[in-house]
Amino acid sequence: MRRWGAPLLALLAARLVTAAAALWAGVDPLQSGSWVRFDSYLYLDIARQGYTLLPCPPESKYAAWQWCGNAGWFPLYAWLWPHPLASLLFDAAALLVLWRYLLAEQDGWALGLAALFPGCIYRQAVFPISLFLLCALAYLAALERGRDRLAAPLGALAAMSYSTGFLLAPVALAWRRRLWPALGVCAGVAIVLAVMRIQTGSWSAYRLIQAKYDFHFAPQDALFARLKPLVNPRYRNASTLATAAQTALVLALLAASLASFRRRPLLALYCCAYWLLPLCLGGRISLHRAEGLLMPMVALVSPRARPWLLAAAAPIAFATSVAFFRGTIT
Repeated sequence: MRRWGAPLLALLAARLVTAAAALWAGVDPLQSGSWVRFDSYLYLDIARQGYTLLPCPPESKYAAWQWCGNAGWFPLYAWLWPHPLASLLFDAAALLVLWRYLLAEQDGWALGLAALFPGCIYRQAVFPISLFLLCALAYLAALERGRDRLAAPLGALAAMSYSTGFLLAPVALAWRRRLWPALGVCAGVAIVLAVMRIQTGSWSAYRLIQAKYDFHFAPQDALFARLKPLVNPRYRNASTLATAAQTALVLALLAASLASFRRRPLLALYCCAYWLLPLCLGGRISLHRAEGLLMPMVALVSPRARPWLLAAAAPIAFATSVAFFRGTIT
């Protein structure tokens, strides 16, 4: 009971926060449609009809030479069950893996912080974040224990869940040159690209769709743009203030984790990779969503800082969830 009880209690607390946010936003949290927003529809579309690639129509507001469709998103979540209940089950399993293997069933503050970690609303909504985290956490736990044969398929599943899953390959190679787990990640990416090729007729379907989102290398600009509402009222509203506070919290979490980087270098490599890549991509990436992938960081955060960071995480999770349900953040 202790093994399951603590993660389930933590998830219940997080669910109460997001459900309260839904009610505050005038949305019924008991309706499955309440948890479907923005990219959720793309995963539902992949589940219904597979991958599509087509020139952008006029109503899309993109240029006619640009490409639209759903082939810019990875499929495992859509292939399994794109539903808020599935997301909740994946989130419960991810918290269990974190609690059992990365936290060694120690420190409930860290578990609570994980449940309410920045971007937690996307782990409960119809998005693949909780599925990816489940696979990634299991992959990291297997790597730390030297179980490469187990890590390889877990890496493949993680790579098939989310487009940045490929980063797990260089993380494994940079840590201890773990070849087979890295190859497993590459195999997962290859499977997705092959399915896209079969269903759309193009090996470049993913690249063609993502090209219109104006990605460019400007990490400093991307970071300061997210933090700007904290200091400049001109850019401040309820949504931008919530996401800016979340990014500031992530910076505080990173600062509280630095002392543990040498003790657990694998987790440190993961966190650095998944923090830096969204900043380096810039463009119209939803940084507040990408920050949710940093949840394994709680295992690195200083134990003294965990209660204080949890106290900050709860209201920020509420505010970002309200913005999500109102449709003011993607």
